[in-house]
Amino acid sequence: MVKPPGAIPTGHDLAQIATALARSCDYGRMTERLAALEEHILQHRILPALMALREEFGYSPPEAIDAFSKRYDQLRVTRPPEFTVSREDYGQNFYS
Repeated sequence: MVKPPGAIPTGHDLAQIATALARSCDYGRMTERLAALEEHILQHRILPALMALREEFGYSPPEAIDAFSKRYDQLRVTRPPEFTVSREDYGQNFYS
């Protein structure tokens, strides 16, 4: 099924989000949005990351958590030295 340009993807894969954003807005803005989200994740700023996913992509709380989790896992593989806390300590003392 082909979605109209600018439609919010129903999947939680950020590659789909990047594709949708590239179609619906300029590339520079999309890059800034994804970079800000990634920086929140890398710096252990869980709540701002979840809020950004909800505001920027219109996700419900469960959808934002799923998207966060997938991007977190991708970043642990592709950018492990940039995390400010270990995998074991990530999310400690965070209660939503």
